Amino acid sequence: MDPSTSATTTVRKGKPRQKRWAPRTRTGCITCKIRRIKCDEAKPNCQKCVSTGRRCDGYEPIRPPPHLMLMPSAWDFISDDSTELDNFSFFQSVTTSTLAEFFDPGFWSNQLLRFAHHYPALWHGMTALACLHRDYVGQDVRFTPAGEREIRSKKFALKQYNKSIQALSELCSKPVLSLEDRIVVLATCAIFSSMCVLQSLQHQAYMHIRNGLKIISEWEVDYQEVTVCGDYVAASMLVLIFTRLDSQVIPYMFACAESKTWIDRQVVPLYAHATFLTLFDAYVAIEAIYNGVIRLVWKFNKRGADYCSIPVADREAQLQLLQAWDNQLDIVLETMPADARDSKAVDLLMVRRTLAGLFYHVDLSPGELASDSHLAESVQLVERVARILGDVGDGHLQRIKAAYTLETGIVEPLFWVAVRCREPQVRHRALRLLRQYPRREGICDGVVAARTVEKVIEIEETGCPRARGDPNKASPCTDGQWVCENHRVTTWDFVLQSESQVAVMYKTVEDFALDRPGTRVLYSWW
Repeated sequence: MDPSTSATTTVRKGKPRQKRWAPRTRTGCITCKIRRIKCDEAKPNCQKCVSTGRRCDGYEPIRPPPHLMLMPSAWDFISDDSTELDNFSFFQSVTTSTLAEFFDPGFWSNQLLRFAHHYPALWHGMTALACLHRDYVGQDVRFTPAGEREIRSKKFALKQYNKSIQALSELCSKPVLSLEDRIVVLATCAIFSSMCVLQSLQHQAYMHIRNGLKIISEWEVDYQEVTVCGDYVAASMLVLIFTRLDSQVIPYMFACAESKTWIDRQVVPLYAHATFLTLFDAYVAIEAIYNGVIRLVWKFNKRGADYCSIPVADREAQLQLLQAWDNQLDIVLETMPADARDSKAVDLLMVRRTLAGLFYHVDLSPGELASDSHLAESVQLVERVARILGDVGDGHLQRIKAAYTLETGIVEPLFWVAVRCREPQVRHRALRLLRQYPRREGICDGVVAARTVEKVIEIEETGCPRARGDPNKASPCTDGQWVCENHRVTTWDFVLQSESQVAVMYKTVEDFALDRPGTRVLYSWW
C-alpha cells in the first residue's frame, strides 16, 4: 500500500473528533509492538499472542531513560547522506512489508532493521535494494525522465552494493562467526538475489541463491543452539526463504549447464516435519514438503509432466507428510479463535498444500488428460488466489502497481492452472489475474508467466478444431474434453539466453509422437 494513502479521514457532523493523547507505553512484548497493538504484558508470554496462535517473542530488557545512559555509537559507518537515509526509510516503511507479505514474525520488520545499524553489509544492502524497489514500483517518478531516473537509481544501487560486498567480505573473514553474524550473512545474500531479480540479472540471482543454500548446508545450523539463543525464528525464516527459492530454481536448472553445480541436498527447516503450533510453523512445514515434492519430480523425470518414474516408496513418504500436515493444521485452526485467523494467510497455506498435492494425486493412466479430473482443485486454487489479491472481478479492471515479494503464492498456482486446466473459464480467469496483477515472486516473473500461458493457449486452440468450437472440421483430434490430447502442450522448457532473455520451447503430445522440434519463443524480462 502507498504509505501516503494509508490513513483514512472520516467526515463527521458537528464538533470534530479530537484524539486523546496519552503517554505511550514501551513495556509490551516485541510481537505486540510489531503488530502495534496494546499488550497485556503477561509473563512469561503475552496472552494476546498465545490466544491467537502467535509466538510471543518476549520482552526487551527495561532500559533507563536515554539522558541517564550513554550508548556506544553504532552509526560510525552510516553517512549523513540524505539519499542513503531516504532509501533506508523506504526499505523500512515499504520494502519490508512486501518481502514477506503474510508471514513475517518480526524478522524483516524488526530484527534485521536493528541488525542493520550494527552491520554495514546489511545497511548498504538494504539501501541498494530499496532504491531498486522504489524505482520498480514507480514510487519515485517525480519530474525526471524515466531513463535518467533509472540510470541514477542503478548508479546509487551499485555504489551501495559494492560497499555491502566489501563489508560482507570483512565479516566473513572473522575467525569465528556468531549466530547473529550468520543470520546477517544469509539475509544479505537474500537481499543480493532480490537486487538481481529487480534488474533482470537472472544468472546472478541464481548464483546468490546457490551461495545461500551452500552456506546453509555447510554450516549445518545447530537448531538446539538456535532455540537456546532465541533466534529460531530468524534461522527458520532464512531457511524458509532459500527453500522457496530452491523450489523455484530447480525446474530451470535442468535446462541449464549450472544444473551440475546446484545443491543436491534438501535444506529442511527447524520444525518442518514436527508438530507445529502456529500458522507460521505450518507455512515453514508445507514449503519444506513442497520442496521435497519438486526435487523428487525433477530428479526422476526432467520433463515434469510424467511422474510414473518416481518410486512408490518415495511417493508414499511424501503423501504421508502431506496427510500429517493436514491433521496438524486442523488442530491449529480448531484451537485458534476465529477472529484471530488471518484469512489470507490460511488461503496461502491451502494454495501451497493444494499445489503440492496435485503433483502426487494425479491418476496418470489417461496421460495428458489426467489434469481434467482435477478441475475442482483448479477452481479452488484460482478462488483462493483471487481472495488473496482482493480481486473483485472482471468489471473492476483497476490499474495495479507492479509488486515484488519473496512470497510464492500467486504466480506459480495461476501459471499451473492456466497451462494445465483446459476448461476455458477457469483457464482464462487465471490468465486475467496474471495480467492484471503484475508481480515478481522470488525469481518468478508474472508477466513472462502470462505470456507463456498465452502462447500455450494459442498453440492448443490453433491446432485443435475442438478448442475453437469447430468439431466438424476434419482433424487428427484424439480424445479429450475442451482440447484433445494430441494437441495439448505437454512441455514448456525455459532456457536462459542472456541475463535478460529467456527462450521457451513448447512441445505438444503430437510433436513428441512425430519427433518435431516444437515451437520456440524468445521473451525479455521486464
